[in-house]
Amino acid sequence: MVDTVKLFNEDPYLVSFKGTVVKVDGNAVELDRTAFYPEGGGQLGDTGVLGGVRVVDTQKDNGAIQHILE
Repeated sequence: MVDTVKLFNEDPYLVSFKGTVVKVDGNAVELDRTAFYPEGGGQLGDTGVLGGVRVVDTQKDNGAIQHILE
């Protein structure tokens, strides 16, 4: 597992980015980089659209970030 590059730390207003899929597990997708902020510290995970598919949640998995697709 590779730590996801957390683009939201550099630009919290980023709305578009390019990344590479590194793992797919059911409806959970991990990218090498992301602008989606994961759930944590009482804050809900970001939602949005990834490659035309709705992201309904974003979760941390050790150093990786999982995008939960609809």
